[in-house]
Amino acid sequence: MLQFFTKENNHVFSKLFEKITYMSVPAFQVFYNAIVCNPIFIRYLNEVVQNVLTSYINDQVPDPHTVQMHTASTIIELLSEANSICENPINPSEFVNASFNKRIFPEFEYKLYKKELFSYIKTQSILDVSFKSLLLRQYSRQMDQKSIVIRRDSIVEDGINKVLKLDSEDLQKHIKIEFENENAQDSGGVSREFFFLLFNKFFSAES
Repeated sequence: MLQFFTKENNHVFSKLFEKITYMSVPAFQVFYNAIVCNPIFIRYLNEVVQNVLTSYINDQVPDPHTVQMHTASTIIELLSEANSICENPINPSEFVNASFNKRIFPEFEYKLYKKELFSYIKTQSILDVSFKSLLLRQYSRQMDQKSIVIRRDSIVEDGINKVLKLDSEDLQKHIKIEFENENAQDSGGVSREFFFLLFNKFFSAES
């Protein structure tokens, strides 16, 4: 089973997932009910997938978003969902894969999720506590953000009305500056440019 991800057979998981997803509704219901009613079967399938995935990652050190990684995480998520409604579920920690978590990055996954692309945020059962904690921190930073649009030809006016008059609640948030009709992302550079131009205008007006 550990040879699933060799060069000759690197699409086995995707073919397996394809067969599952293209089952007729009655056939899939029978398959799913068989898993739900049998935690031993869930544990067996999960161990097979986990071992193959770990071997693939350790042997090939793949990019985080390969077909194999997507398919494995999706299958594990399906098994986890079946386990969650099982009468005697196995421990959820059994669905976590340590090698997998070392290959992915919270910031990148969050960006993919926001763009409605495939993200491992949608297959959370495979993620460990540390990754989820970092993901939550990333999400919190995005939520505690105050975006301000500044017109270049009215930097002083907008600076006074939109930035210098912020209330105490907004001042505790991460201030994100955007120049009107410009696509530059504020990773610090746009804010530095804004304050540099603003103070230059102030000092120019005083002299």
